[in-house]
Amino acid sequence: RDLEQCLELRDERDRPIGFAIQSTRDGESFLLDTRPILSERFVLTLRRGLQGASGPLTLSADQTLTLAVCSAPNLLRLIPESAAFEPCALVAEFNTQLDPSDEGLKSFIAIEPAVEYDTALEPVQGVKLVGGFEPGKSYRVTFRKGLRSASGAALTNEVTRRVYFPDRPASMAFRTSGHYLS
Repeated sequence: RDLEQCLELRDERDRPIGFAIQSTRDGESFLLDTRPILSERFVLTLRRGLQGASGPLTLSADQTLTLAVCSAPNLLRLIPESAAFEPCALVAEFNTQLDPSDEGLKSFIAIEPAVEYDTALEPVQGVKLVGGFEPGKSYRVTFRKGLRSASGAALTNEVTRRVYFPDRPASMAFRTSGHYLS
């Protein structure tokens, strides 16, 4: 039996929690995408019969863990964007939605070398920084301790990553509309 058939998630009231397995790595770990978990804890059960990744042996009995929900922001990845005719942008994806009411979002972000930028929360889980980034350059981006998620949990440690902005794609456009002779 495969992992999806043998995995079950339930909330504190014993209601099933919907999920999708996003990826597995070498049979040692997996990434789940769940529907929102509104309680502080949930129960993860691996059902007997789950086959090991490296052999024919299976679990002989159910294995159950009670886990705490971690809603603190965790940086997943940085995505630099160097569009042809728009300012460069950096999308920072987190594991949870950031606090939409946080007016001081920029106070939790440091960029070296310094650039002017504006922030906009992404519709899913992250923030987009749009501004003076230059294609072909690297930047050191730091998210400071205290950055809050929508649930109020805060980033517990400073997170620093280096990101390189690719060159812009070769493009051509005319500033005005109309007819052009060739």
